[in-house]
Amino acid sequence: MIKYCKKDAAVTIFFKDEHILNEMNSVLLEKKILKLVKSKPVEIRISFEGISFIDSNGFRLLLRINENLKFEGIYIILTNLSGDLLELFSLLKLDNKFRFDQNAKFDNGFAA
Repeated sequence: MIKYCKKDAAVTIFFKDEHILNEMNSVLLEKKILKLVKSKPVEIRISFEGISFIDSNGFRLLLRINENLKFEGIYIILTNLSGDLLELFSLLKLDNKFRFDQNAKFDNGFAA
């Protein structure tokens, strides 16, 4: 399940009870982001807390959304990635394509 909370001009997306970003929940994530973009946030933070694996579909979605939203002046910031996921971004040479914030702390003011 994908949840979110809004604070000022930022939206934070959380994965609840999910441990991987795969084809199935990539589609859900994309729909959620496209819906949230209508509210014109300045940034969209995606928290990877609890996510232990991202498959090729997940990476493809993140790259596509990141590139598309840059043109609209909306930044994607990836937060709370495990050391293994950070290493994977680096090995795939994707660490320079995204903004990261490993020190992000959020309240749990989820919305569906």
